[in-house]
Amino acid sequence: MDGVIKTVEKCAVLVTDVKYRMALSAIRDLGQAGFFVAAAHMDDGSAPLGFSSKYVSHRVLLPAGDETRYAQALADACRNLSQARGEPLVLFPVGAFTIRAIAAHRPLFEGAAVFLLPDAQTLVQANDKDYVTNLAAQLGIPVPRSFGRDISEIIKNAAYPAVIKYRNGEALGLQARERYCVVKNQTELEAQYARMSSLQSAPLVQEYIPGGGFGVSCVMDRDSRPVSILCHRRIREFPISGGPSACCESAWDDTLVSHAVKLLSALRFQGIAMVEFRGQADKFALMEINPRIWGSFPLTRAVKSGFSESYCRAAAGQTLEVCTSPDYPVGRRMNFLLQDGACALTLIKSGRLKRGAGAIWDILDPRVRDGVLEWGDLKASGAYLKNALHKAR
Repeated sequence: MDGVIKTVEKCAVLVTDVKYRMALSAIRDLGQAGFFVAAAHMDDGSAPLGFSSKYVSHRVLLPAGDETRYAQALADACRNLSQARGEPLVLFPVGAFTIRAIAAHRPLFEGAAVFLLPDAQTLVQANDKDYVTNLAAQLGIPVPRSFGRDISEIIKNAAYPAVIKYRNGEALGLQARERYCVVKNQTELEAQYARMSSLQSAPLVQEYIPGGGFGVSCVMDRDSRPVSILCHRRIREFPISGGPSACCESAWDDTLVSHAVKLLSALRFQGIAMVEFRGQADKFALMEINPRIWGSFPLTRAVKSGFSESYCRAAAGQTLEVCTSPDYPVGRRMNFLLQDGACALTLIKSGRLKRGAGAIWDILDPRVRDGVLEWGDLKASGAYLKNALHKAR
C-alpha cells in the first residue's frame, strides 16, 4: 500500500469486527502501547463489544450486507480518519468477511490505509483444505491420510473412525464445529458424505488423528517473513465433543514452527495466520490454515507477546527481525470463564471427575488469565458478561 507512517507509536489503528472478543484483545494491547485506536463494527444487529473499551478513541458503524458496499464504507472511514490525522492509518482486520472484502477491493484503500493481507487468490488457497493438504505434502509436512477423491474409492479405502471435512466450511457460514464430522462406519460415512456434498462438492475424507490441538500463529511481513510467532496447546474445549478453546496454554515446538513457516512462505502469505496441527508427542499432522485472527487470540495478550503491535509495525513499513524463538513465557494458561465453567460442569456430569476438577482448579488459579474479563477495562468486561447472559437466556 502507498503511504508512509512517520511515528508508529502514535499512529492510528482501525480494528474491525469489534463484536468479537478477539478484537477486544487487540484493542487493549494497542491502546496500552500508545496507538490511537479506532473501532469499526458492521451494523448487523449484534452488540459491538469493542465500542465499550476505554482504549477506543473513535467508533465507526459500517453497513451490513453487500461486500462491495461494505468495502467502500470501510475504505471511506479509513480515508476520513487518515486525512484528519495527516497520515495513513494501519488497518487491523479481524473477521473473515472483512478480510475477503479488503482482499477483493484493495484499490479502494490506496492512500488511506496500510495493512498486511494476502491477495484474493492466496486467501482462497489458504482457506481450501484440499489445496493446503496437497501443498503441505509436497513440502514434506505430515498430513492426515486421505482415502480417495470419489465416494466409491473412499468407501473402498476408508478406515474408521474417519473425518469428513468441507474444503472451505467458513465460506458456507458454518461455525468451526460444523465444518467437519467424525464417522465410525460405512453407513455413517455414506450418509454424512451425501449431506455435506449437497452443501459443498468433494469434501475431504481423511484418517482421524487422535490427540490434542496445537496452533502456530504468525505475523508474516510483506516478504513473507515471520516477525512474530506464538504457539499454543489446546487444553479444553467447549462443547467438549469438539468446539472452540475454553482453555489453552502457551507453548513452543521447533518442528511445528518450521512446518508452519515453510507452508506460509510457500504461499507467499502476508498478514496473520494460525496453522493448526493435531496429534500427540512427536506425531502431529497438519489440519488447516486459519488465515485470520483465531479464537484463542487473547492468549497473545495474556502472555504479553506483543503480537498485535508486531503486526502494526510490520504493516506500517518497519523492518522487524525474523522470529526464531518464543518472546513470551511457555506454559502460561488462558481461559474463558463462562466456557471453561460450562466445560467443568459437563465433564463432572459425564463422570470425568479428574478433568472436571482440573478445569475448576484453573478457574480458581489467579495465575490463569481470563481472555476477556479485566478489571482495568471494566466497562467492556461488563458488556461481555451482559451479552453472554442475554444469549444464555
